[in-house]
Amino acid sequence: MHKKDLLSLRKKCYTGSMSVKHLSGLFIGILVVVLLGAWIFSYTKVAVAPVPVPSTSNIVVAVPQPGDTVTSPLVVSGEARGTWYFEASFPVHLIDANGRELAAVPAQAQGDWMTTEFVPFSATLSFETPTTETGTLIFKKDNPSGLPEHDAEVRVPVQFKKVTPGVLPYESGIRGMVTIGPTCPVERVPPDPLCADKPYEATLMILNTSGKQMATVTSGKDGVFKISLPPGTYTIRPSESPSRMPYAGEQTVVVPATGYTDVTIQYDSGIR
Repeated sequence: MHKKDLLSLRKKCYTGSMSVKHLSGLFIGILVVVLLGAWIFSYTKVAVAPVPVPSTSNIVVAVPQPGDTVTSPLVVSGEARGTWYFEASFPVHLIDANGRELAAVPAQAQGDWMTTEFVPFSATLSFETPTTETGTLIFKKDNPSGLPEHDAEVRVPVQFKKVTPGVLPYESGIRGMVTIGPTCPVERVPPDPLCADKPYEATLMILNTSGKQMATVTSGKDGVFKISLPPGTYTIRPSESPSRMPYAGEQTVVVPATGYTDVTIQYDSGIR
């Protein structure tokens, strides 16, 4: 073989070798780009996965925060748009883990509520020792129309401070008996035991000296009720309208620093 042909063959071999190396490097580069792209895609997919959260576009609860430990009296605060109120208030409920209502009070606007902007609110809930470790605060939109399509609410889960069984958060409060009578159309002399006043199940509102509702309490079928409250002067107002029977009048009660004030709530049945 001539020297010129030999050089030409070596040149072709060298060029082929370089082509193979070039293709190998290009293949590796493409593979790296594909793997990197797949990793970025999977990471991005996880990072932007939607997380469901309760709607708070019309109300923001500042206190308490979800999971906070609460005790009685519980002060709640935040801000809500004026459309959440009616007559400057909206209802706030506290229930335990079994769904039993512990308290229900109106949250009051701390400013002009006739607006679509956010308006601060506050409310104080007093309640007896819960029998469950957790509960829920429910902030309901005031819906005077009663139409379900206008209902809205925001729920905040809370925890209750553990207490010794039988020991209330306050060593003071109100307790008593609710009765209703007459139970017979004609009073008899001597009185007929079958016509005596009977225990009555009723819901009572507890108001402070400013007329602000602090709590509610419901008597049992035996007529007995009890609620833990801080010392002070309160008004007990039956929830029923005074224009309808049965009806009971308001009572002013003074709660001492320690101990419970005993009262009797007498409902007029309207039977004559």
